[in-house]
Amino acid sequence: MAEHNPVDPNEVEKDQNQVRGDGAASAANVNPQNGHLAANNNGAQAVDEPEILPYTTDDDFSDIRDKDKHVEVIGYVDEVHAPTVVGRLKKYDLFKFVLNNNSQSRVTYLVWGTPIIKKHVDSIAIDNIVHIESATSKSVAQEQMKNNLIGMELLIKDDTIVTVLGKHTAPTPDLIVPTEFTTVQLAETGKSQGIIGVEGHIKIKFYKPEAKFNTEVGGDGCITDGQYKVTINISNYQGLNFEKGVRVKVIGTVDTSGAGPVSIKCINDLCVTEVEGAPKMSAADVSRGNKTPKRGRD
Repeated sequence: MAEHNPVDPNEVEKDQNQVRGDGAASAANVNPQNGHLAANNNGAQAVDEPEILPYTTDDDFSDIRDKDKHVEVIGYVDEVHAPTVVGRLKKYDLFKFVLNNNSQSRVTYLVWGTPIIKKHVDSIAIDNIVHIESATSKSVAQEQMKNNLIGMELLIKDDTIVTVLGKHTAPTPDLIVPTEFTTVQLAETGKSQGIIGVEGHIKIKFYKPEAKFNTEVGGDGCITDGQYKVTINISNYQGLNFEKGVRVKVIGTVDTSGAGPVSIKCINDLCVTEVEGAPKMSAADVSRGNKTPKRGRD
């Protein structure tokens, strides 16, 4: 990743000092019943193991207020977005992930700037139990409070401490698939807002691209209607095997973070399903689908 200005113009403090702590802890046992760290077999904690800590409660999440510089949260990682570059005039490196308290609360974390991203990216992986101290809160718009996300985003800055406590092995809630969405035509996706449902034929089969910083996140594919094409990105990608030309239905949100071609972001593989009984598109028609939908501002 190229070195860009690491400062978020709204929230990030300018000093880029080294983050306290090593960002990770030694592996720990996890209680499969509640996802929390477990003591060793004789009931005593090993000297070097982290203290047993419960997940942050729903009540504690509701108590988080805007612009608090010392928010402390414990949860497991249930969603990771690959580091990317955002911004039109100035370019900023951004890494995003979501923590879950295994109850009714999830919170999005933002990591701005290559130095801080490099410090923590290896600690953030699906199902890692993470203890994050001294993050800064920022309120979000009402429409972002979906799928149990709270009304705050949390910023990891240069003085934030990130500690990996172990792996979450408790039964997790069912994978989320949005049930309320607006059905749109593929050509109109760039002008759509909120959660949408769109159908198209597989143009590029789904695959997991090489991720930056060796972080294994996301899967990409592309669908077409024979004229337009749209890239599909799946955050928690496990593997899809649709053949070229197969008609699928995609449920997700239009990515509005950049100025490139329109793409749709999906939470997981279940958001992309085959349309039963629909005929495959011919290879010739698939190859003709090369136009990209215009964005609402175009």
